[in-house]
Amino acid sequence: MMPLRDLKNIAHGLAGTFISRNNDVAGYWAIGMLYRECLDAACTTVEFDLIAGHCLPDGPVARAVIPRHADWLAARLNGRPIASARILLQFGGFGGFAPPLQASYGDPFACVVTLATVEGQACRVTRTCRCAPHSEKERRSARPGMHHDVDAAAPRDAD
Repeated sequence: MMPLRDLKNIAHGLAGTFISRNNDVAGYWAIGMLYRECLDAACTTVEFDLIAGHCLPDGPVARAVIPRHADWLAARLNGRPIASARILLQFGGFGGFAPPLQASYGDPFACVVTLATVEGQACRVTRTCRCAPHSEKERRSARPGMHHDVDAAAPRDAD
C-alpha cells in the first residue's frame, strides 16, 4: 500500500511539472498551446487521463502532452499500482482556488491533479497561474531536442 504522503508528493510534483515553463510542445510552452487549442475548440477546460492515455477535447497538442507526463508519473510510482491519474486544466479563472502569489501575465487558469490508489486513497492538488494563448509571434525554444513532439502540434498559420 502506498503511503498517502507519497501519493501527495507525487501529485504535487506532477502539478508543478505540468505547469512548468519547461513543459514544451514543439518548442513552445504547452500551457499556452493548450489554451490556444481550447479557444479554437470554444471550450475552457481540457482533461487528461494519464492511465488510459485519453484527453478531452482530443486535440493534437493535448495528445502530445500525455506520453511525457504518463512516463513521468510511471517513473515516480516505481511499479506501485495506481487506479487513476487525472489532470484538469480550467482556463479563464482560478476555479475557486486561491490566485498565485507571484504576479504574472495573461489570463488565469487552474491545474487540478487527482490521483487515486487501487486501495481507494485519493488526493487532489491544485496550482493556479496565468497564461496567454499561444501566438505565432512567440519564439520557439532553443533548447536541443525540444522539437520532436508532433508535427501536428506545431503552430498553425493565421487565417
